[in-house]
Amino acid sequence: MIIWDTGALVAAADTDDQDHARCVELMRRTPRPLLVPYPDAHRGLLPLGA
Repeated sequence: MIIWDTGALVAAADTDDQDHARCVELMRRTPRPLLVPYPDAHRGLLPLGA
């Protein structure tokens, strides 16, 4: 089981992030479900303007 943190979520969503490709690939290879604690999900959306 992998619990995702804000940094990886933002990097996966932000195509300009230097770690974008690496985080997207890691998410694709990770067995489902992807677990994200609620506070991290909320904090991860704030930099994206949501």
